[in-house]
Amino acid sequence: MSSNTGTGVIDKRGQTDKLLIGVTLIVTLCAIAWAATDADGFVALMKGAKGFMAANFGWFFILSVFLFIPLLLFLAFGKYKDMRLGHDTDRPEFSTFSWIALLFGCGLGAGYVFWPFGEALWHFHKTPYMAESGSEAAYLVAKGATMLHWGFHQWAIYTLVGLVIAFPAFRQDRPMTVSGALSGILGPNASHTLIGRFVEIIASITALWGAAAANCLGLMLFSVGLKKIFGIEVGLSGQAIIMFSIIIAYTLAAYSGLHKGIKMISDCNVWVSVAWFLFILLAGPTVLLLNGMLETVGQYLNYFFSMALFADPYNTSHGWTQDWPIFYYLWNTSWAPFVGGFIARISKGRTIKEYILGVLVIPVCVSFIWFGVLMTATHYIDMHSITNLWEQIQMNPANGSYAVATAFGGGMIVNCLIFLSVAGFLITSADAAAFFIAMQMSHGSLEPKKSQVLLWGLIIGAISIVLLNTNGLDGVKFAGILAGAPFMIVVWAMVYSFFKTLKFEYAIYKENREKEFIAKLKTQILGSAEKETPANTEIPIPAAADSSAQPSNRA
Repeated sequence: MSSNTGTGVIDKRGQTDKLLIGVTLIVTLCAIAWAATDADGFVALMKGAKGFMAANFGWFFILSVFLFIPLLLFLAFGKYKDMRLGHDTDRPEFSTFSWIALLFGCGLGAGYVFWPFGEALWHFHKTPYMAESGSEAAYLVAKGATMLHWGFHQWAIYTLVGLVIAFPAFRQDRPMTVSGALSGILGPNASHTLIGRFVEIIASITALWGAAAANCLGLMLFSVGLKKIFGIEVGLSGQAIIMFSIIIAYTLAAYSGLHKGIKMISDCNVWVSVAWFLFILLAGPTVLLLNGMLETVGQYLNYFFSMALFADPYNTSHGWTQDWPIFYYLWNTSWAPFVGGFIARISKGRTIKEYILGVLVIPVCVSFIWFGVLMTATHYIDMHSITNLWEQIQMNPANGSYAVATAFGGGMIVNCLIFLSVAGFLITSADAAAFFIAMQMSHGSLEPKKSQVLLWGLIIGAISIVLLNTNGLDGVKFAGILAGAPFMIVVWAMVYSFFKTLKFEYAIYKENREKEFIAKLKTQILGSAEKETPANTEIPIPAAADSSAQPSNRA
């Protein structure tokens, strides 16, 4: 097993990366200043860039995310499956429950409270293709389309990025940075090459704006919750106060450490989310919702290939492909640096197979249950006109979760649970982002300085406020797309580097396994021989025949 501790290897982990901090801050603050002073011009540029990338490189984004899935399945069930993210003797530092809770905290985010309701109805009433809007067929298409964005494609991005960062970091003792994941092609000092520095700048800016865009969804849900529960109208200044409160919360969590604060909030948030989810399941038409959940899985599989590879060359969907699948793929890619990096940080000691099944398969199964029930509940309320749900969602998609819970009789308690769930997702996802960026700014240190975590948490919050003031949800979506597009190229470079490293490490792993097998076999053979011949037992030796002996002549 190789290591980066050798002659000529530069190791600055724990030291402040002043160059990376300076460039990232300058670019970010300039963008914030522009967006704050000329919101229309900022949005116009983002919209134009988004249209250009989607129109000219949409095929690349669609194909890339699609290929990630078979690539991960090959790794999970191929010859590399038993190799560990770390030394062969390393074991996981988190229990399986806490590990999965941390995965959900950083990877799910407020989107799991925001989109099951709004997106399900949007695709139903404004069906892109294959069905007439509002029809029974549109209901099925809506389920398949929504799960396309929240199924294997989303988690394949996070899983792959986390894997290619974790493997060299834990197995070869490389810095836990995006550039460290390129050590297979740039060498052990990848973080200190010109290309490595450039990649780290891209990754840091991508993580900042991706996390800020995600925070915006949480802030919108938070604002609606305050109005629903307490009757408080929240404007821009109110959102700034909320964001500042969230920053204080996840700063305290960060100060208490990964094994205490963040872990505790993630564990609690799982139970809070399950509580209000179960209320909707049990208070609504339970059997119908369960049937709808199974139907969701079926529609996802039914439309898997046709929707996943629908590049829409003649624009028959009137921009649906650009506005939804490509948006989601790039949105998820903008999350990939900090979600993948955080998942890498908490996954030391797990085998490649265990890691992929845990990060890819388990969250998708949870998504089937979560989205299947909540989408069916949303469609049920809309079809039976229990409340004006579609109108509320058109006004503000953040109304969905509270409106559905209220329609099934949920009062103050249920709304408070949703509110707390949003807060939990906001804290854990923002903390994961700030933690990852702080790791980058500390040359890949696994325990970055708390002051760094605080600094980048504040900057993420500032960007979130600016984005909300920049054409609302559209500004958020544009930011996510622009942040994710360049990082998709970096992902493929990391994948190539990973396979070079994996091939090298597998040769060593295979040799060690053969040596262990031979040693074990010799031990078993010697052990069997010792059992057949107990220790301290004398073996009788027959006496030599005496030629002079005479036969006895007894009468």
